[in-house]
Amino acid sequence: MTNQKVLLHVGYHKTGTTWLQKFLFNNGDYGFVSPMSIKDMMDFIALPNPLDFSVETCRAEIDQRLNQIGSKDSIPVFSTERFSGHPHSGGYDSKEIADRLKILFPNARVLICIREQKKVILSCYNQYIKKGGAISVGAYLHVLDRTRVPLFDFQHFMYHRLIRYYHTIFGKDKVLVLPYELFMRDPNDYVSKIIQFATGGPLHGSLDNLPIQRMANSSISGYELAMRRFLNFTIGTRNSINQFSIRPLSKKYNDFFFGIVQKTNPIIPAFVNKSISRRIENRISEMIGTRYCESNRMTSELIGMDLSKFGYKI
Repeated sequence: MTNQKVLLHVGYHKTGTTWLQKFLFNNGDYGFVSPMSIKDMMDFIALPNPLDFSVETCRAEIDQRLNQIGSKDSIPVFSTERFSGHPHSGGYDSKEIADRLKILFPNARVLICIREQKKVILSCYNQYIKKGGAISVGAYLHVLDRTRVPLFDFQHFMYHRLIRYYHTIFGKDKVLVLPYELFMRDPNDYVSKIIQFATGGPLHGSLDNLPIQRMANSSISGYELAMRRFLNFTIGTRNSINQFSIRPLSKKYNDFFFGIVQKTNPIIPAFVNKSISRRIENRISEMIGTRYCESNRMTSELIGMDLSKFGYKI
């Protein structure tokens, strides 16, 4: 069963994945079905240690889910940005996961969504704070030693590396790469390209039933980001990305204080929010410099699209 037509959506993080999962990839009107939950994809495919990963066990589970699909015309979609690795750990296992996907879905089509690096790193840092992180953006990005623990790595967003590898193992004609900025600029064209790529034919029907203008996730203000980071550092519940809060409280109490921050956010002057956000953005821009120019040129060539037209530095 894993030889049937399948769409693999492998990321990256912060490229509108939640919207696609919620409104398109489990929508029978457009021929898609999601046979496996994100948690199950993580547990069976992405997260098992290489020494424990079993192709046979994983394939049996996938085949069971595929057999439960009612319509033979539906295209199963396996979508989680974790397939491209995780930005907080530098995407250290992205090749391992790509190899697993090739073994499990040898004839699949692969969708990779990318985003301009300054914007995606800012969004990832915001998410890091929302999930309990407590260090500054400079400390988050400036990693001196990742030999013992996988941490942020600028190379993760040198997109040509992963794209080129997927071209190698699946074939260039089986891989579609789209910039998130196209979704922002022309969402109908963006979604149409995905549907046509997945089905292998022209788009039939209208996209009017899709909430094109509705984004599933929203960013947080500069004030809220700063206050959350302070609370994470002082009383934050300890988790995988925050092991050293001074006086950790339970999630219940953390949520209470975060609620206060959200309620006071509307009274914070706009210039305060802009000042905090601009300082973080400037720090990210300063640390990136021109490091992505060559990669963006190579990515543009690989995907046949001039990324400079979407704000990527080349």
